[in-house]
Amino acid sequence: MEIRQADRSEIEHFQLYDADNAGEEFIVVEHNDEIVGYAQYNSGREDAQIFFMESNIKGAGRAMIEWFQSEFVEIGAMNAVETARPFYAHFGFNDVRKNGWAGQVDMFWYLEE
Repeated sequence: MEIRQADRSEIEHFQLYDADNAGEEFIVVEHNDEIVGYAQYNSGREDAQIFFMESNIKGAGRAMIEWFQSEFVEIGAMNAVETARPFYAHFGFNDVRKNGWAGQVDMFWYLEE
């Protein structure tokens, strides 16, 4: 699987894509020359806030998290739903605070030095 920066137009065909989701930057996961996943996020110099991830094959979510962890020293998974909490926790994200949005939480990961 390959990860690359992308434009919004490349992810609009995904089932859960919503133009109103936060995040103005995008990465896509490609497998066999097909886009099989994407993440919508914002980034700063050393940090990123992931607002949405979607994939349609096993391993694409892992590939995106590993990419984020290789690029940034602080990552926030914003508005994580209950079913996504174990996924993020597997990669070292911690529940930090409830954000008041339908029981969702913001989870954070920090590079250990």
